[in-house]
Amino acid sequence: MNRIFCSIIILASVISGDVTSAWAANNAASGILTEQTIRQLYIEHPDSCLDLLDKAELRKIDTDIPVFKMDMLRAMCYEIKGDYPEKERCVRRLLEEDSVRLVADRRLKVTVMLAGVLDRQNKYEEGIRVCREAIDLARKSGKKKEEAEMLSTMARIYAGMKSTGEAEKCFRQAVGLLEKTDDVREMSYLSTIYGEFMTFLTDAGRISDAIDVGRNREALIDRMSELPGPPPGYIDQQKGFLYAKMSLLLSDDGQPQEAAALYDKYCLLDFANTYTGRIFSVPYLLKAKRYSDALRNNELCIREFAGDTICYDYLGLLQNQSEAYRGLKNYSSADSFMQRCYAVQDSIYRRESESKAQEYAALFDSQEKELQLTEERAQSQRKTILIVSSLILIVLLLFILWVTFRNLRITKERNRIDAQRIDELLSQKEKLRKVYAAVPTREAEGETTHDGNADSSEEYQSFIRMENLIVENQLFLNPRISREEILKATGIGKNVLVPLLKKYAGSTNLSDYINRLRLEYAVRMIKDNKNFTIDYIAEASGFNSRSTFYRVFQNVYGMTPSQYLEILQEQGTKQTEQDSGPTL
Repeated sequence: MNRIFCSIIILASVISGDVTSAWAANNAASGILTEQTIRQLYIEHPDSCLDLLDKAELRKIDTDIPVFKMDMLRAMCYEIKGDYPEKERCVRRLLEEDSVRLVADRRLKVTVMLAGVLDRQNKYEEGIRVCREAIDLARKSGKKKEEAEMLSTMARIYAGMKSTGEAEKCFRQAVGLLEKTDDVREMSYLSTIYGEFMTFLTDAGRISDAIDVGRNREALIDRMSELPGPPPGYIDQQKGFLYAKMSLLLSDDGQPQEAAALYDKYCLLDFANTYTGRIFSVPYLLKAKRYSDALRNNELCIREFAGDTICYDYLGLLQNQSEAYRGLKNYSSADSFMQRCYAVQDSIYRRESESKAQEYAALFDSQEKELQLTEERAQSQRKTILIVSSLILIVLLLFILWVTFRNLRITKERNRIDAQRIDELLSQKEKLRKVYAAVPTREAEGETTHDGNADSSEEYQSFIRMENLIVENQLFLNPRISREEILKATGIGKNVLVPLLKKYAGSTNLSDYINRLRLEYAVRMIKDNKNFTIDYIAEASGFNSRSTFYRVFQNVYGMTPSQYLEILQEQGTKQTEQDSGPTL
């Protein structure tokens, strides 16, 4: 009865927002803090649960939770808070305790936790080592789910290290472990692995392979739906995530009818009418140019958005809104939302810049909390630990300042190199055009060309004629130029155009090729007229908007137009100082 009474008081205190005070008020009733109580509260109130666990460890609150379980519960709270350094500290302390180290199942569980937190912090090399250790433990215990979990964690780590071959190998091993299971828990985790595998393949540009994995995931979900065990709504949710992703993939793979059919199935799910479901529907709707539907779903998400709007989730909603309005040719609304995007992005950048110092300040607060626990055990060590903690904080803050300064310097130097590379690239391209343009003339005069860079084939001459027409007539400066107009002006067949661009221009499509010509024109404008504004240059070069100009420039040259202009202005200032010579 006492335990029930305690739980009622604690749950009531959650509503009033003061878990610790409620527990203290109930302590006189001989209540005992239980693991179940913490598990009921930690998601909503991680800080209060941490406070309760600290007091329980000091026996200011009666509890039946073993010491090692307290650290496991602390690790769960730190995971909710996103405080991964503190979670790592808890997990490492657990692995040193005999009650964990000498019990196989506990050691496996905690090692899996350590691998996960190392992955979160991008500690790749140690993460791989811990994953392999956990895999060995899982194999000895016959725990296929944990083994598959560690293989998928290794795959994520290898992907972060750009070792795509190893990452794919780990994903396939994880899938192979669970693909024939009939255990619903293992099947649900396999569905998660399939989702991560699809994302990996999509990021690698392997759309068809990602679709194949999605088909396997769909078959798995259908199998799960026929078995007892999945909680209500789980199958609907899994199908929702899959259909939304598959619709986009099929559209990217040039299968619009299949994509539309799958999206229709998506709309029949309950998941499609949830906040998350509407968010997941927008990328496909934008891709399919169903801008009105995308706008409607995105507007509902913006209205329902809860919490801090200075975050990447809200920024994504604003960007979707801008793209949908632009698709509907409502450019004033599109630009308005893009301005809001810039404002949110600047706020995020400022917050992230400030968060580093705050992160270390939070680390210091955490160390002081641990110091308070230690104080009860050893008063004599308090002063020494406090001084050491302060010195560590100072060193860390100095290190942050040094890293920030170093990164700024590296970025500036990289921009200088990129600017020089742009100039060299355009110069080489101009020379090559002149060489290639001279090939037919020399052949007409009976000369034999030996230039290894020139291609005198009829196919290449078609490309040269097309490019000369586009460049000389400045067709690329028309922001609304269509593929049909290009074909008509150049006389190139529509089935020949894309192969020519891929072979001789390195472009995947006409839009990419035209944008690269616009960039060449824009770079020359920037070099010749350093006083022109970026907006004017973007418009004069044929781009629809400043944001498109920035995005294309960044993707092709690795820096923004403003950064390139800044480098040119610095070089101009240095050259002026050198030309003026020393003053007497």
